[in-house]
Amino acid sequence: MNKALFLIISALGGILLIVACVAAGAVLGISYQKNIDLALIEKTDSIINSLSSGVVSSIGLVGQVVKIEGSEITISYNNKNITFSATDKINISSLREKPLSDTASDNQDFLSQYYSASKLNDIKIGDTISVGVKMLSGGGLQAYSIVIIEKAP
Repeated sequence: MNKALFLIISALGGILLIVACVAAGAVLGISYQKNIDLALIEKTDSIINSLSSGVVSSIGLVGQVVKIEGSEITISYNNKNITFSATDKINISSLREKPLSDTASDNQDFLSQYYSASKLNDIKIGDTISVGVKMLSGGGLQAYSIVIIEKAP
């Protein structure tokens, strides 16, 4: 056998071996990733089912309002956003950082110095809010209570 022919056949064999190894690695990688994705989907479904069950009564959110679009409100905390839906039929109130006046004669007066009833359209971009939500079976979040946290002037 000619030495040149032997080198060509050896080179082609080496190239074919490399291509076969890369192809096998790609197939194994895709298969592995598919298994991870399926496990993550199953875990996510399990979490949604648990959180939307009657056992978990509420989830608390706190953040700054960054978007209001219809009944959907998006808040941000530490550069992470979350969106929930809300209606005017839920309990919405404002909590002041400081009382309206320095004197209050009884507990009712005292509470009214800090809390007041609010409406959904009182919520503005930039407000800090605390929200009680429940998870819906489809994975969405529905607010049942919102407190607008007002900063002192």
